Amino acid sequence: MSRRVSLTRSERASGIGAELLALCQTVTDDGYLAREEIAELRRWLKDNRDSDLPAITFLHETVERILADRRITREERQELYQAIELVLPPEARREAVDARREAESEREHRERIQREKARNSSESVAVQAPPRKREVRRPSRPAKRAHDRVPAPKHREPGAESSSDKVAPLATSKFMLAGVHHDGRAELIEQFAAAGDQVFLARDPASPLSPNAIEVRLENGYMIGFVPEEDAVQLAPLLDEGCPHFAEIKAIVEGGRAPVPVVTSRIYEPGVDVENLVYPEEVPSRDTYLSTFLLAAWQSQVGWAVMLGVVLGIAGLAYWLFR
Repeated sequence: MSRRVSLTRSERASGIGAELLALCQTVTDDGYLAREEIAELRRWLKDNRDSDLPAITFLHETVERILADRRITREERQELYQAIELVLPPEARREAVDARREAESEREHRERIQREKARNSSESVAVQAPPRKREVRRPSRPAKRAHDRVPAPKHREPGAESSSDKVAPLATSKFMLAGVHHDGRAELIEQFAAAGDQVFLARDPASPLSPNAIEVRLENGYMIGFVPEEDAVQLAPLLDEGCPHFAEIKAIVEGGRAPVPVVTSRIYEPGVDVENLVYPEEVPSRDTYLSTFLLAAWQSQVGWAVMLGVVLGIAGLAYWLFR
């Protein structure tokens, strides 16, 4: 007899069950499991594997078996997605299945177009000149002062059409931020980030981590993580060409070692008429104030010792001066 793994109503009402439901809905809402999403799901399941929920045991066993060889094929990715579908309650399961089928249809369409292009290219005997790098031209924009704030997204009545609905982006992406467990970023996310906030993509081509490195910053300049490499490979060249973007936090996944924002982004041709687009030179400067240092120090014993030493030193100096 097969065991029941779907979340029941009583399990969804519990704290751990509600977290698992939110996580599963977040990672399946676009029909595709990104590498960072799988990694975060694995971390959450590992942290909560001692729970008595059958859904957690089932997903943990599935993830560990699939990732045992440290790689994941398309078929294994699909198997894991369908395992998550089994955990979801009926209504959420239908939404996840529809999203997966739509994503599969789009992928098959893109692959068919690529095959047709490859076939046409092989049949062509014409000699073509090497492609030139696209020249970026955009209308002049007024200089943006460092203290200017990017306007918040305008309220739109239900059914109203926005300018972004009329213009197709060059690239769209949804990802869970990488690197949120380091340098005090978890505290920054907890204190300053929320679902619905606009965030900003900042290229860092000199990063020792990757030539495609893209920081994700809040409006106040705090850096809360990086775009995962598999998404950065696609987005970095467009940002380097000066293309504008719009990105926002869609959700924040709780329950693991740190809250992990889920970000959606769209990149457009320069000069398009879309609200709230941000050009590379308009991204808020990275904040390096003392508060960031203190938040990072808060996480470590060394930081506590240093901070305690500073406080005691100031107190001793004050006593010596004013005794």
